[in-house]
Amino acid sequence: MKGFVDRYLSPGFVLMSVMIGGGFATGREIVQYGGQYGYKGWIVGLTIALTFSALCVISFEVARKFQVFDYRSHLKVYAGPLAHVYDIIFFIQSLLVMSVMASATGDILQKTMNFPYYVGVLVIIVISALLSFFGQQLIEKFAVAGAVALYIGYITFAILAIYGRTDNIARVFAEGDTSYVSGELGIFSLIWVGILYVGFNVQPLTTAFFTCEKFKNRREAMVSGFTAGFIIIIPWVLTYLALMAYYPDENVFGAGVPWLIMMMNVHPIVVIIFGVIAGWTLVATTVGVMNAMTSRIDKQLAENDKPPLKARTRTLITTAYLVGAILMSRFGIIALVDKGYTAMAIGMVVSFILPLITVGAYKAFVKK
Repeated sequence: MKGFVDRYLSPGFVLMSVMIGGGFATGREIVQYGGQYGYKGWIVGLTIALTFSALCVISFEVARKFQVFDYRSHLKVYAGPLAHVYDIIFFIQSLLVMSVMASATGDILQKTMNFPYYVGVLVIIVISALLSFFGQQLIEKFAVAGAVALYIGYITFAILAIYGRTDNIARVFAEGDTSYVSGELGIFSLIWVGILYVGFNVQPLTTAFFTCEKFKNRREAMVSGFTAGFIIIIPWVLTYLALMAYYPDENVFGAGVPWLIMMMNVHPIVVIIFGVIAGWTLVATTVGVMNAMTSRIDKQLAENDKPPLKARTRTLITTAYLVGAILMSRFGIIALVDKGYTAMAIGMVVSFILPLITVGAYKAFVKK
């Protein structure tokens, strides 16, 4: 059973545990990339599911075939000089994701558990630093256990948000309601929105490469890739359905943390539980991103015949990076998601997705 989990489920769970912070945790991301389009949002969701599954299959097979388990080595297989562009985007985007999560977590813990804003964030810093100190093996266990807990949490939140409001979901789809946005919504525009969402959230894919070391053959890499795509899309669907239960309520769709507004309509205890889980997502996202970044640094050091980073140095880098994200978080969630996510998504499409689905796919599946 452990071998089955390691090969077929662990990559998806690690990927989802990192992605959930920037992709699902606040609900703001799903409003921006799907929810605001009402009943037509399903087209965005389908695009996300199919695109992510394809990217996971190709990238996992590249990792297995060429034995490249850090993102620097992985990109060198197919991206050429664009690998350096990816490095820059990775650094900026990581800071942006953690800024969004720091802002959301500080606000949520303050509103749900009466934590002073910076006390809540300080707790997150300490936990993230400790996990970084103890290394990759503990990070993987934390990610898998955390992903299961997050799944249970978000399934519960979705059920609670939808309960008693299914009539509104039915109305949205029956009437073809897209009233929150103005203008005509063409199918290609909606597909592009889905691609942008994948573009921004593809970065966590590189944080899961270390789990590909367990693959023994192409079949395992491909099945794991398809499974990962399925694991990823479930939180999106749950959040989307919960939002449709309130569509087009400005109080929810105009909020920085739509999930928090929806949970406040349920019960105060549920709000507190949501606060704890939101804090967990920031830890999972931070640790996953920083593990990928420090692994990339280790690879560079090895190429220069220098020893890898010590645990203490990894911890200091994680702490400093998170502090920088917290300072940046004061710009506000809505502005960060609206402006920053789109710009970074386009950069990821150019520097990572296009090289992967062309050169990467050819080298993984065609070239001997």
